[in-house]
Amino acid sequence: MHAPQLRAFLWVNLSCLCWAGNLAAGRLLRDVIGPGLLVCLRTLLAVILLGAIARIFMRKAEVATPVSPRPWGLLLLMAATGIIGYQGLLYQALHTTGAFNAALINALAPLVTALLAWAVHGTRLSAAAYAGILLSIIGVVVILSGGDRERLLELRFGRGDLLILIAVLLWAVYSLAGRRVMQQRSVIGTTALATGLALPLSLPWALIEHSWASVEWTAGLWGGLIYVAVFASVVAMLAWNRAVNLAGPAHAAAAMNMMPLYALASSVFLLHEPFHLYQGIGGMMVIAGCLWATLAPTRGAADQSESVAIKDGSTTR
Repeated sequence: MHAPQLRAFLWVNLSCLCWAGNLAAGRLLRDVIGPGLLVCLRTLLAVILLGAIARIFMRKAEVATPVSPRPWGLLLLMAATGIIGYQGLLYQALHTTGAFNAALINALAPLVTALLAWAVHGTRLSAAAYAGILLSIIGVVVILSGGDRERLLELRFGRGDLLILIAVLLWAVYSLAGRRVMQQRSVIGTTALATGLALPLSLPWALIEHSWASVEWTAGLWGGLIYVAVFASVVAMLAWNRAVNLAGPAHAAAAMNMMPLYALASSVFLLHEPFHLYQGIGGMMVIAGCLWATLAPTRGAADQSESVAIKDGSTTR
């Protein structure tokens, strides 16, 4: 019974690994390139990569399977919310808020997604799932606060933090819309089409911003662009959509709080920063909470009755 949800947990972990680097790249690039141009260029590179992937992996499947009409409205919603809105607001917010606040607010994403899935589709997670989400949020707080209660009491929230909160809501909308689209189309096709539609939507922002006029095209900038395009826009989005297709948006989002754990691991193993006891305690809470919430049963009939036909060769759920 838990097999699809366990696979979803692993796919979300791949997304979180990529997105942990995306937050770091966003902070490094915030003084080099504007958020509108960054979103536009990473989307352009992602469209090229996803187009090539789609041509390679979907040709045989589409010949063998009749292609259903494209749900353009939902695809546009995905493009506007998850690809342009979420990423753009996140990059914009990093100009005015710190990494601590950004990660802390982003930790609310599982709860926001679960509540939106209940409000829109009647998908109700069990009490155990909500307990797991809460445990993972507490674990994130322990890691980010350094085990220091005073640091939490000194928190101040501003405009950038509000942008991140809106971005989290947009991500939840993207996930719900993606689940609907993937009832008719493959994960690869859905991701490629939504990303392709996001490209023209991102152009006006890049042009209005005028940041392109003062950009210094250094090797570091191109390296950051390639990372966010390949890993944050292609690998992470494909993995995330696969997880949503397997377990639904609420269960997939339940594992999103693994992201701070990967950021912590990279700082310890790659940057050789010291590892503290509170980080280990918080990390165990995050892992336990994410697994608990992801594998917990769904109480509502909405997700249980859906059978998702996946056209890239996998079986239905």
